[in-house]
Amino acid sequence: MPSPQGWYSPEYNKFVPNTVSSFKIDIHENSTLVWILQPSKKEFKPLEASIILENDQEVKIKVRSKNNTYFLDIPYFNSNGVSLKKQK
Repeated sequence: MPSPQGWYSPEYNKFVPNTVSSFKIDIHENSTLVWILQPSKKEFKPLEASIILENDQEVKIKVRSKNNTYFLDIPYFNSNGVSLKKQK
């Protein structure tokens, strides 16, 4: 039986190999990591992202795509408080 990563299962006991990404980072103090997953079947312009505010309660992120800018407020402890604002 395969491990969960790297396999796709459309229903119980049916599975096929699938893509998996693995990353490693050494962190020597408290730090916030933000991952942006941008799946695509064709080439695309990578997103540009930056943390604009970080505190004990939340992280605020700015993400720029080819046509839009997005502002995300992501609380650490209550995912109901996530907000997304889009600018053209």
